[in-house]
Amino acid sequence: MSELEEKKAAILERFKALRVLAKSDIKFDKANFDKQFDTSEKVGKWIDKRYEWNSLCRSYEYKRNEAWKKAYEYYRTDYPIKIDNKEEYKNLIATDPAYHEIADMAHLVSDIVDFIDATILNLKARSFEMQNFQQWIKFCHGG
Repeated sequence: MSELEEKKAAILERFKALRVLAKSDIKFDKANFDKQFDTSEKVGKWIDKRYEWNSLCRSYEYKRNEAWKKAYEYYRTDYPIKIDNKEEYKNLIATDPAYHEIADMAHLVSDIVDFIDATILNLKARSFEMQNFQQWIKFCHGG
């Protein structure tokens, strides 16, 4: 197993734990309704997680750009066949195994940041969901 594959497996494990945590943080518990209005602590926790994952995302995006530059230089200078246009360069670089591995990691971490953003938005929208639920309870009880 290569170093990147090990890192990918570790990131996927961390992402699995994040999904479990998000599920518990977002869960709407009707029995403990009154205790769920203040979501600021949960939102703050997820913003910290976003910062952590965004830093990792930027580092992989930098590595992806470096791999692109390295592959481009190789195909431009050392590749035995002459290439005429940018589209051919893009196709060759996209299929280059070294570039593909690091690009895959960059996209994975970017997807995790998007998941965290969606979790934050969901937590912020909970107040509307709870308000609607509260109004529904009042309506059902004739109030």
